[in-house]
Amino acid sequence: MTQSIPYLGTFYSNYYISVNGWMGFDGRQIYPNNDDLETNNIGDIFYRALNSADLEIVETGINIIDTEFNPSSGLVVTWNAPKFGQLAPLFTFQLIVVSNGDQTYLIFNYDDQTTPIQSGQGGYGGPNNIGYGNNNVNFFDGGSSIIMGSASNVNVSGKWIFKVDSAPTTKASTRK
Repeated sequence: MTQSIPYLGTFYSNYYISVNGWMGFDGRQIYPNNDDLETNNIGDIFYRALNSADLEIVETGINIIDTEFNPSSGLVVTWNAPKFGQLAPLFTFQLIVVSNGDQTYLIFNYDDQTTPIQSGQGGYGGPNNIGYGNNNVNFFDGGSSIIMGSASNVNVSGKWIFKVDSAPTTKASTRK
């Protein structure tokens, strides 16, 4: 990110990316798919800053829920990896973080895969953490088994958009 961004009520300028499907800002995490992933031998993680053409495309997607939002910086992270110790299947999912300095949005993108990413399946011997926050704020219910690539909160299969500049007060919801 080229500027400090508001995330859950605090401004951050540094981030870190985990091989296990999440990104963090100084103790506050974003979990597109927190799972024990294999990146040593077969999986990959790609990340880059968004350029102006990318920002225009992302803005169009976010305008589904906020017609006034105009992002000035952003970052995209894509994971393409199997579960740890396995060679297949590869799970592909993406996190996009965009901000205009006052507002921040997260976009989670999921492929519709043969073995889909599900909230509540796998992940360190328990449910995957999918969501964002701190201290389990705004996580999908691990028992819900939502197939992330087939559902959405913005009526576009596999796409989830969350406004995250201020502290969340509700759990994520699903639209089919």
